[in-house]
Order: sequence, then structure tokens, then C-alpha cells
Amino acid sequence: MEKTQKKFLMLLLAVLALSAIVSIDASIQKYARGITQFILSGYSNGKLVLALAWFTLLPILCAVSLKLKIYARLEKNSQKFFKIFVIATIVLFITGLIQFGYFSVQFGSKTNFATLLSKSGYTNWESSQILHNHFPKITLYFLEKTFGINPGNHYDDGQPFFQIFPNAELWSLLYIAILLVILASGLLHLFSVGRKIKIFDFIVFALMFLGAIIHGLDGGIGEGTSAITIFLIILYWTRNYSKMQGSWKNLMPLLLFGFIALVAWMAADLSAGVAVSTAPILVIGILYYFIKEASEKRISANFWPNAFLAIVLLVSINNAYITLSVITNGSWVYDFSEQAGSGLKIKKGADLFIYGIPKNQGSEEVKEEIEKFGKILDFDRRGWVVFARILPNEPFQAGSLEDRLIEKLKPKNYLYVEGSIPAQAINEFKLYFLENKPIELDNNFLGIEILSQKYEKKTNSLTLLVKGEYQIHWQMLSILTEAEAQGLEKQALLVK
Repeated sequence: MEKTQKKFLMLLLAVLALSAIVSIDASIQKYARGITQFILSGYSNGKLVLALAWFTLLPILCAVSLKLKIYARLEKNSQKFFKIFVIATIVLFITGLIQFGYFSVQFGSKTNFATLLSKSGYTNWESSQILHNHFPKITLYFLEKTFGINPGNHYDDGQPFFQIFPNAELWSLLYIAILLVILASGLLHLFSVGRKIKIFDFIVFALMFLGAIIHGLDGGIGEGTSAITIFLIILYWTRNYSKMQGSWKNLMPLLLFGFIALVAWMAADLSAGVAVSTAPILVIGILYYFIKEASEKRISANFWPNAFLAIVLLVSINNAYITLSVITNGSWVYDFSEQAGSGLKIKKGADLFIYGIPKNQGSEEVKEEIEKFGKILDFDRRGWVVFARILPNEPFQAGSLEDRLIEKLKPKNYLYVEGSIPAQAINEFKLYFLENKPIELDNNFLGIEILSQKYEKKTNSLTLLVKGEYQIHWQMLSILTEAEAQGLEKQALLVK
């Protein structure tokens, strides 16, 4: 057995051991999911399972390719395969932007879209915006439909948007063609460098390989965690194909990514997405720089620049830890009015937005769990969605309540809890009824006040002026849920 084969085997055993621990220990599973979400985004365990399966399969395939000496026929084209992989990844991201623009033109908006699908035991919703584009996800449902797969409500499979997206099948086929190029070029590159690749480079490539596929279909180029995939591509290229030498080569991944991020910031409103991943990228990039500089015995030669980078590293580790804590355990919930400035109008307590409540579950059981965390000041429920404003007994993270509700209610789909500041803002939405007859919404529901609603017969749509207290995409889910409660029989599309 070759040395590299043994390394692949050791990596495989480590992944299998981690998979066993994650499946047994719920607390470790929670943090593993948080780290996965940090890199690949998403709320459910689906991406954690996918990542573990990916890091199980790839070492096996690479070990088999070494055994068959496939590298002998592919080595000379390794850089070409890598270039094709990068180009196909760029094309995948650009296709997502084009698709988003195509849909935006249809409905005259460049911001948020949302739809809710409820039928025969299936309930799911999707929202899409440039900072997290879900339109490419229709490809997942197309594959499910083609191969007769039924995952139920366990993860967001793209079905809600597939049902209303124009030419959904053609878009799905286009994405599949691009994904096949990414898969083929990525695997061929790994096989071509299999004899010489270092385990660190293998892990970097495997992560960016998986990240390219996932972010291409779920999130797009505006998604914050896509920045990590882009950074890993730059890191891999710098280590294996850059001709630079010395400290600049070790720092180049951070500098080049910083330049790309600056261009993205200036060219489009992607700054919020990039900002989400700044801390982990700085941690990875600066740690990599210091490890390389130490191995090459250059740390003391650049003392003051390195001292500055060390301070940035410590701050970034702290910020990354805080972000990971929120991702893993949920946002902090406390009486926000006590922290508000004198000029801010914030209601007493904190808002809780919960979705995924089983429809046949009584509201009293939900209230009972919420009251363990604080006094309920306001409560409303529509179907699977609950809004509550509470005065917390003490500060807590929303994930604690989420865990209690999951344990008590045992939902078949995933259940999510988010805390937010009860500060009202006014927004305008347009509800396209599509194939539905027009309806009117209640003036007050789920912490939302409808200031006006005006029907337009030409577009079969309802323009809504809304005063709400929590994030836009949760307001959109609330409006769609209320529309369903008011008798909407088929899917509608809500546009910001």
C-alpha cells in the first residue's frame, strides 16, 4: 500500500469515527451541524449528513484510483482539469444570477420572493433573494421527480418554487449539465494528483468541491458562506500553481480574496453576504500564513506586520466563536427595551418567531413550553407558524426553546425558532394569487398589522402595506400562512 493510500485510509477512518460520535451524542451533533452551517449554510441536518458522506466517499474513490494507477494517464492534465472545474463553478454561479434576474423581470422586483406549498401531508415554503438564492434548488426536486425519490418534509428540496417557476424543467436540465462538468472535472483532477496530493490540499479541495455544488444550487454567489468556497479555491491554487515565493505567497490567498470581495462590494450589493464569512476566512487565512511562516522560519523577520496580524487573528477567533455560538444555539433572547437607546421605539420584551409546529398540535402545549422561558405578552398562531412576544425570565438562546419544542412536539419536518427585537418597520409587499381567486387578509395576525391592502385585477395581485416586527423573510412566511388560513387553495407568490 502506497503512502498516500495509507493517508486516505486514515482520513476515512477518522471520518467514520466522527460519524459514529455525531450519531450517538446529540450535543456533538449540534456543534457539528453548526460548523457545517458555518461553511455550507442551512438549518437542517441534511448538509451535515451530506458532508460526512462526501468525506467518506472521496477518500475511497481516490484510494481506488491509486490502486488502479489512474493518475498515470491523467497527471499531465491535472492543471487543465482544475481550470475546467473553476470555470464551471463560475458558470454555475453566473447561471444562478441570470435565473434570478429572469424571474425578477417577470414580477418587477429585485429583492425578495417567497411561496408556500401545502398539499396531501406536505408543507414547505421557500424564499429567495440575491443574498440567498433558492431558485436553482428546483433542480433537486426535478431529480427527485425523475428518479421517484420522496424525502418528505425533512429538508427544503426546491419543490415550492419548481411548481411555479417558468420553464422549471429546462432550467433544471441546464443546472444538471453544469453540475456534471463540475463533478467530472473535480474527480478527474483529484485522480490526476492522487499520487502526490497532501492531505491538507485534499481536504481543502474536497471542501471547495462540495461547497461549489451546494452553493451553486442553494444560496448562490451572494450567500455569505459562498465566500469561504471562493477563498478555498484561491488557497488551493496558490499552494499548487502559483509561482510566487516567500511571505507574499503565504499571504496571497487573503490578499486576493480581499480584492475579489472589494470588487463584489463595489459592483453589487453583496457586502452583507461577504461580511458573514469574514471572521472564519481571516482565521483560516492568518493561521495558514503563520504556520507556513513558522515552518519557513520567517516569523521574526516581519515582526511588526506579524504582530498586527496576530491581533487581527485573536479578534477574528473571538468573532468566529460568537457567530458559531449563535448558529449552533440560536440568537440571544432578552428584554431588548432595556438595551434600547432613548430614540428607539422598542416594545417591552423580545419577539419569538416559530415555524414547523405540527398543524394538529394544540397551541396550549406550545404556550406551556414558551412560558418556561418567560411571561407571554402577546401570542398568535396560524397553522404551523407561531408568533409570541415574551418577557424573558433571564437571557437565553433561541435554540434552547427550539430543542424543548422538538422534544415535546416531535415534528416530522424541521422546526425553527428565532428571537428578534420587537421594533416595528413598514414594508410593502405584493401577493400574486396566480391561479387563485382573490382574498383579503385579516388586519392583524402573527405580530403583523396590515395598514392597507389594494387588489389589482389586471395582475390578480394584492398590494399590502405592512407594519411588522421581525425579519422580512419571516414576515413573508407569515403573510403566506395567513393567506392560506383565509382560504387560498393553490400556491401564490409573495414579492417584496
